[in-house]
Amino acid sequence: MIIKNIAMIPCQEKKIFGILIPVLFVPFLLFSQSRNERVTIVGSYQPTVKEASKINFNPAEPESKLHSVDFDFTDPGYRLSLAIEPPLLAYLQAKTDEKTVTYRNYLKAALGTNLSPVFMFRHHSALSKKTSFDLGLNHESSWTNIKDFSNSTWMQNNAAATLVTEISDYIWQNSVEYRHNWLHYYGFKSGEFADSLYTKDELTQHYQRIHLATDLKSNYKNSKRLNHQFGIAYNQFADRYQNTENLVRFKAGLNKTYDWFNIDGEQVMLLDANFNFLSATDSLNGIRGLYGEINPKLQLNGSFYALEAGLLFGFGNDTAAFFHLHPQLSGKLFVFDSKVEIYAGFEGMRHLNTLESITRNNPFVKPGQDRWWTNTTHDFKAGIKTGAIPNTDLHLGIQYRQIEHGGFFVTDTTSLLKNQMTVLWDDYKLLSFIAQASFHHKNKLVSSLLFQYNQYTMKQLEKPWHMPEIEAGYSFAWQYNDSWNFNAGLIVWAERFAPAIQPSDDFLRLRPAIDLNLKTSYQISRQFGIFAQLSNVFNNRYERYHNYPVQGAQLFAGMSLQF
Repeated sequence: MIIKNIAMIPCQEKKIFGILIPVLFVPFLLFSQSRNERVTIVGSYQPTVKEASKINFNPAEPESKLHSVDFDFTDPGYRLSLAIEPPLLAYLQAKTDEKTVTYRNYLKAALGTNLSPVFMFRHHSALSKKTSFDLGLNHESSWTNIKDFSNSTWMQNNAAATLVTEISDYIWQNSVEYRHNWLHYYGFKSGEFADSLYTKDELTQHYQRIHLATDLKSNYKNSKRLNHQFGIAYNQFADRYQNTENLVRFKAGLNKTYDWFNIDGEQVMLLDANFNFLSATDSLNGIRGLYGEINPKLQLNGSFYALEAGLLFGFGNDTAAFFHLHPQLSGKLFVFDSKVEIYAGFEGMRHLNTLESITRNNPFVKPGQDRWWTNTTHDFKAGIKTGAIPNTDLHLGIQYRQIEHGGFFVTDTTSLLKNQMTVLWDDYKLLSFIAQASFHHKNKLVSSLLFQYNQYTMKQLEKPWHMPEIEAGYSFAWQYNDSWNFNAGLIVWAERFAPAIQPSDDFLRLRPAIDLNLKTSYQISRQFGIFAQLSNVFNNRYERYHNYPVQGAQLFAGMSLQF
C-alpha cells in the first residue's frame, strides 16, 4: 500500500477550564478563547444524555482518558451520543443542609422507538488519598432498518478505565480503552439489486480499537521550576477484512516560567515533542513508518495582551524521507477593561491520516483505504470577541487556509453495489466567516447561535464534495427549577454536492440537512431521574454522504441513577 500526500480539512478544539464545564453548545469552529471568558453553570450537576450531532462538523481525535469522560464515537450518523455534562472530574455530589452526600456510581439507560437501546455507566473510587480509579462502560445500538435501504442495523460498545496516582511531585496516569463498532454498508436501495448479488453478511463491517497509555508529569507548586511530562501510548486498530494498524507514540513536554523583562506579566518557554512508529498490514502487504514533531514555543502573557511564537519541525520516513517546518504566531489584545478581545494567528501543520482516523470520520470507506498525509501550508485566523453587552457574548471571526492535496469522500464507483466510499484529492483554498452569539441569564438559561460561511476554491475538482457552503446551529438549555430541565438543539447544513455515479450524468445535489432535537428531564430525587427526548423532530432523512440517509424521527425515554 502506498502512502499518498493529501490534506484533510483541519479542525480545532476549544478547551474550557473549570471544575464544572457546561457543554451546552459545541460550536463548529472556535479560533481562540478569551482570558476572561465566562463559565455559566446551568444548575447543579446533572449528567444528561446528549443527542449526537447527526453531522460531525469538525471531527477530532478524542483523548482516551476516562477523567474527561468523552466517549464520542464516530458512527453511521443516526444514533444517540452519550456524554456526561459537565465532565466527571471528581465524585458526584448532592449537597444538603447538613452534609454532603457522595455518589460514586452513575447509571443512565434509555430505549428509542426504533429499538435503539442506550446504556452508560460511570464509576469513581478513591483507592487511597493519592490514588483514584475511574471506570466507564457504554453501549448503543439500533435494530431497525432505514426505509427503502439495505440492512442498516449497527452496534457500538466501549469500555475504559483510568488509574491516577500522586507520587511525590508527580502525577502518574495509566489508562486503557476498548472500542468495538459494528455496522453495515447500507448505502444502496435494496430494490435496485437482486438479492442474489449479495448477502447480509457481505455488507457487514466492524472496527476494533485498543488504546493503552501511561503518562508521568510533574506537579510542582512553584511554576518557575522546570515542569515536564513524559508518556508512551499504544493504539491498535483492526477491521473484519484483515486491515490492521499498530501505532506506538512517545511524547515529552517541558515548560518553565521566567521574569526576563521588567514588564507586566510573565514569559513561558515550552517544548513539546513526539515520536511515532506506525506498522500497518492488510491481506496483501504492509507498510512501516517513522515520523515525529518538535515544537518549541515562547509565550508572553500580560494584563492586556497574550503573545505566542514557535516553530513546528516535522520529520519522518515512510515511502521516502521528509522534513517540514511551519512557523506559529498568535496574539491577543484585551481592551476596554478586558471586555473586548482582538486576536490573530498564523500557523501550518502536516498530519498523517491513518486508517483508524479515516474510519472515525467516515465508517463507510472501502476496506483498506489508502492512508495519506495532510499539509496545511497556511492557516490564518483573526477575529473579535466581546462580552460588553450584559449576559451576552459575541464573536466574529475569519479564517483562511491553503491545503495541499486535500481529500474529499466520494462514492467508490468500482464497487458492485456502489455502497462504499473512497477519496478524491485536490489542492484547495478555504475562506470561512464565523458569527456567534450566546445569551445567558441567572445561571438558569443559556442560548447559543452560530453561523458559518465557507468558500472553497478548488484547483481541479468541480466541487468540494459533501462539504456545505453554509453551516448554522442553535442550542437552548433552561433549568426551570431543581427538578425540571429543558433542552433544544438545531443543526442546519446547506445544500451539498456529490459527483455523478454515471459519467454521463451531472453532479448530484444533496438536500439541506435540518435536524431538530428536543429533550426534557425530571429529577424525582437526588439519586433518581427520568427523561424523554425526541430526535430529528422534522423527520428529515438527510444524507451525510450520498445514499447514506440518517434515521427519521425517534422518541427516547430513560432513567438515570446515582448511588
